[in-house]
Amino acid sequence: MSGYRAALTAMAMVVGLLCAPVAGAFTVEEIVIRGSQRIEEGTVRNYLPLSPGEELTPEASQRAIHALYDTGFFGDVRLLREDGTLIVEVDEKPVVSKLTFSGMEELEKEQVRKALRSFGLEERKMFSRSGLRRAVLELERQYHAQGFYSVEVDADVQETGEGEVRVAFRIDEGEAARIAQVQFVGNKRFPDSVLRQQVALTSQAAFSFLSGRDRYSRQQLRGDLESLRSYYMDRGHLRFRVESTQVQLSPNRRHIFITINMREGAKYRVSEISLSGPTVVPEDEIWPLVEIQEGELFSRSKVQGSVESISERIGDEGFAFANINPIPQVNEDDKTVALTLRLDPGRRVNVRRAEIGGNDRTQDRVVRREFRQMEASRYQTSKVERSKQRTNQLGYFKDVNLETPSVEGSGGALDLDLSVTERSTGQFQVGAGFSDVEGLLFTGSIRQRNLFGTGQRLSLQANIGGVSQRLNLSYTEPYFTVDGISLGGDVFYSRRDTERLDVFRFTQDRQGLAPRMGFPLNEWWRDQIRLAFERTDTEAGTLALDPEQDQFLGTQNHVKLRNTLTYDSRDSPIFPRDGLFTELQTMVAMPPGDTRYFETSLETRAFFPLLDASTWTIGGELGRLQGFAGEEVPFFERFFLGGSQSVRGFDTFSLGPEDNDGDPKGGVTKVVGNTELIFPIPGTEASTGFRWAFFADTGWVYGDGEAIDPSELRAAVGAGLRWRSPMGPLRFDFAFPVIKKSGDNTRLFNFTVGTSIGGRAR
Repeated sequence: MSGYRAALTAMAMVVGLLCAPVAGAFTVEEIVIRGSQRIEEGTVRNYLPLSPGEELTPEASQRAIHALYDTGFFGDVRLLREDGTLIVEVDEKPVVSKLTFSGMEELEKEQVRKALRSFGLEERKMFSRSGLRRAVLELERQYHAQGFYSVEVDADVQETGEGEVRVAFRIDEGEAARIAQVQFVGNKRFPDSVLRQQVALTSQAAFSFLSGRDRYSRQQLRGDLESLRSYYMDRGHLRFRVESTQVQLSPNRRHIFITINMREGAKYRVSEISLSGPTVVPEDEIWPLVEIQEGELFSRSKVQGSVESISERIGDEGFAFANINPIPQVNEDDKTVALTLRLDPGRRVNVRRAEIGGNDRTQDRVVRREFRQMEASRYQTSKVERSKQRTNQLGYFKDVNLETPSVEGSGGALDLDLSVTERSTGQFQVGAGFSDVEGLLFTGSIRQRNLFGTGQRLSLQANIGGVSQRLNLSYTEPYFTVDGISLGGDVFYSRRDTERLDVFRFTQDRQGLAPRMGFPLNEWWRDQIRLAFERTDTEAGTLALDPEQDQFLGTQNHVKLRNTLTYDSRDSPIFPRDGLFTELQTMVAMPPGDTRYFETSLETRAFFPLLDASTWTIGGELGRLQGFAGEEVPFFERFFLGGSQSVRGFDTFSLGPEDNDGDPKGGVTKVVGNTELIFPIPGTEASTGFRWAFFADTGWVYGDGEAIDPSELRAAVGAGLRWRSPMGPLRFDFAFPVIKKSGDNTRLFNFTVGTSIGGRAR
C-alpha cells in the first residue's frame, strides 16, 4: 500500500508540473471529463475536489487523483492542461458480468457469494484485482475451517468486451484432513478412552469415516473443549481448565494431530446451599426445584438446572426478566463449596399484545387459539413456552421462533413476537411397493392438514394389498367451538381376504360411516367419542368355525360406540424425542346392531431424548375383548399378534391360540411390550428422515378363559431402518427370536409401508 501511495504521489507531481504554467499559477477556467462510459460525468465532478476558478497546484493535483482513485471506479486517472481547460481522463474499471464456481462441493455457493460481496466482488459491480486476491484468500480460509487444507483455488479473469469481465473460480478441494490422533495431557481422574467419548472429534468412533467425526474443524474443537469442561465440572472439578491445545498438520496436509493440555484440579463437594434476595414465592416452593444437594460433588449442570427451574417458577408470577445468580464460595482447605443462589426477580411485567409473522397461508386465528399466554394479562413463563410448543405441534411450520421484546415507555410490559416459517400441508401421493404381509401393494392419498389455512383436515386415502383393500374419506374441524371441541367424521370401505396368511381363512367386506367429537380436558388430556355404523358381509372360505361362531357369517349390522382418552406430551407427532403418549380406548358394540361385546385397550409409550438426535422409546399395550348378553366376540374382531405391527421375528398373526388344524384363531386378551433405540444414520443429517433402530419386542394372545401367563410370552430382538419417504413411512426390520417354542412360525425380515398396512394386531 505504501508503494501504491508513493506511485500516486509521483504521478501527481509529474502531472502537476505539466499542468502548471511556465510562469505563474494555472487557474482552471473549465473542466472536461473524458473516458467515462458507465459513470455519469456528474458523478466524476462530485468526487473531483476542484472547481472552475480555483488554482491548480501540484498539491491540488495530488488530492484530485487520490480522490478519483479512492472511488474504486477507475483503473487509471490522468490530468491534462489545454490552455485554461483542465482535462480529466479516466479509464473505468470493467464490470463483473458473471461469477462462476466449479469444483465446489463442500461450501454453499450462495453463502460464498455473500461473503465475497464484502470484498466488492459481485456481479454487476466494478471489478477489482485487490478484491479478487482477498476473495481467493477468503475461499481458502473457509475451506481450512472445514478441514480442507490441501485445497487449491484458481481465479480466471476473462475480458468479454464492452468493459466487462467474467470471473471463474476453479477449485480443487482435495481431501479433508482426517484426525489421526487425539491426545490428552494432564488427565489423571479419567483415562483417554473415557474422555474421547465426550468429544465429537475423534479418529476411533464407529462409522467416523461416514459421520465426519474424524474431520477437523476449529468450530468443533471449541465445542469439544466446552464439552470437556462440562464433563469435569459436573463431577466436582470446579477448577478444571484447558491450558492449551496444539493442532499439528502432517506434511502431506491430510492428517491432524490434536493435543489437549489440561489441569483437572481437585474435587469439591457442596457444603451449604442458601438463598438470598427477594424470593417472591414461598421458599418451600423453591427448595424442591434445587437439583443439587449438600454433600454432593459440585455439578455445574445441576446448578444450571436449578437456576432454570427457579427462573421459570418466578417467571410464572410475572417476573419475565428474573436473574438467578449462583455464587460459589470455595474453601480450599477442605475442598468444599458454599453455594448461594441470589435471586433478583426484577420488575413484574404484563403482555401487551401478541404479533404473528410469516403465516402467509395460515390464518392468524389458527395460531392464536393455540396460545396459552393471553394478551393484556400477567406474563407467565410456562404459558409462553407452552404456546410455542402447541404452535409447533400443529405441524404447519418448519420453524417457530418466539421473542419477548420490552415495550419502551410502558413501565412494565412486553410483546410476544411469534415468527413462523410455513411448510407445505397438502399432500398428494401415489406409490407401489411390497410388504411381507400384503405382498404387492398400491397406495394413494390426497391430504390437506390445513384446509384453506383454517386448520381443518381433509383426506382421501386408498390402500390396495393382497390381504386388505381400504378406502377412507375423513374430515376434521379441530375447533368446532372456541374452547377446542372438535367435530369430524369418516366414511370407509374395506375388504379383507386372509387366504394368504397362516391363520384361519375368511373374506369380509366392511363399509360404514362414523361421526366423532373430541373434548379437551386440559393441556395434555383429550377425550373423543366416536359412533360407528358398519355393515359387514363375511364368508368362511376354508374356515372351520365353532358352532357358536356361525352366526357371524353373512350380512350383519354393527353399532359401535368408542371412547378414547388420550394423554399426549410428545414434542413432535412425526419423530418424537421427548414426552409420553398414553391412550385408553373402550368400545361397546350394542343394539340395534347384531353384535354385543366390549373392547378395552390401554397403550402407552414414553420417549427419552439421547445425544446426537437419538431417542429411546419404551411402550406396551394391553387389550381385552368380552361378549355380553350371552353373545360371543365375533371371530373377525379377535386379537392377533406377530409380524411388523406387533412382535417382529414371528410370522404375521401367528402368535396365540390355534384351531384344530393348527392355524391361529385369535384371542380375547393381548399383551405387547416394545422398546426401541432410534438414531440418525451416520453421515446423514437428522432432517433427512432416515433412522437406524435397535429394538426388542415381546407379546402373546390368550384365548377364552385363559389367564395371563408370562411363561407364554414370545420375544425377539433386531435392527431396522426407518425412512419417511415420499410415499409414506417405510420400515425395514431384521428380527431374531430369542424366546420361542417348538412349532412357532418365525420371520426374520419385515417390510412395512405406512403404519396401518396389514391391519390391526387383532
